[in-house]
Amino acid sequence: MPEGLGKPNDGTRTGFEQVRTSGFEIREQRIEGERWLLIEGELDMRTAGRLSAAVRSIASAKRIVLDLGRVSFIDSVGLRAILMSDKECRGRGCVLTLAKGPEQVHRVFEICGVADRFVFERA
Repeated sequence: MPEGLGKPNDGTRTGFEQVRTSGFEIREQRIEGERWLLIEGELDMRTAGRLSAAVRSIASAKRIVLDLGRVSFIDSVGLRAILMSDKECRGRGCVLTLAKGPEQVHRVFEICGVADRFVFERA
């Protein structure tokens, strides 16, 4: 398990586990058997490794939702971390879904031609 992520919670809707890097945070929540990673801040070359580690630690779940609603910025390294996380999940029989982020974040997926590789839902 990545440093700072802590032990999995008891499955209640209010339990969060957190990973913090200045200006960047990942909170994990279990909702009705799904694992949600709520991401806040800039997903870039400085923070992408934290996301990859967090996804890898729970990739045995049936479904993981990355909530991008509070991502303020994403660069190509952050996008690559999501693409590689999707590959990791598929290899383990897990479905990775994205909760759509702000328009400037979603636009990066469109510009790079990978928006159609993901299911985007509203958070």
